[in-house]
Amino acid sequence: MFDFTKERNEKEPEQVPYYEEATAVNGWQGQATGKAIETLKSEIMAHIGKLGGLVSGFEKGSFGTRAGFRIHYVIETPEGKHVPGYIDVAALPLKQHQYFDRRNRTPEGVLLDRSLRMALYNVTVCLGSLWKLQRLSPGFAPLMPFMVGQGGMNLTQMWSSGSVMKALMPPDEEGENKFKHEGEILEAETRDAN
Repeated sequence: MFDFTKERNEKEPEQVPYYEEATAVNGWQGQATGKAIETLKSEIMAHIGKLGGLVSGFEKGSFGTRAGFRIHYVIETPEGKHVPGYIDVAALPLKQHQYFDRRNRTPEGVLLDRSLRMALYNVTVCLGSLWKLQRLSPGFAPLMPFMVGQGGMNLTQMWSSGSVMKALMPPDEEGENKFKHEGEILEAETRDAN
């Protein structure tokens, strides 16, 4: 007798390519940017300002084996309170794992600098797109997912961990949070524009 194993329809998480293998064909931009890190930081500050935030600093660090930045900002509420937020930016990993040559005198240091610049370049592109979406989608709050919630995690991190989703769902009879659909689905009417 054989045991039956049900096939799962779960999509495998997409892996991040190495910096050396990232191509425009696969949707990556900024590989050849000549902009300095400080210039890219200034552009990010301007974009976040257009979105209603104020950058308070860039913190350099790493996410596992990937170098990166944490971009800290605040948003002022209509009541005058400042709500903090942060955006984590991890550069693409390098094939060589000698990340922290601060003087960039080795090939690994040069690649690290390029990977960091590429990451910041892509953040500027994304923030510019969020500004456009904010104009096209009334009520859209583009910096909201990165605002700091309980425990120091931003809302995106809380959502990813499942704690936000569980808190948003009403409990069922057993006290579990599960999605339930009640009501009927109606077909939309098509109206003539004339």
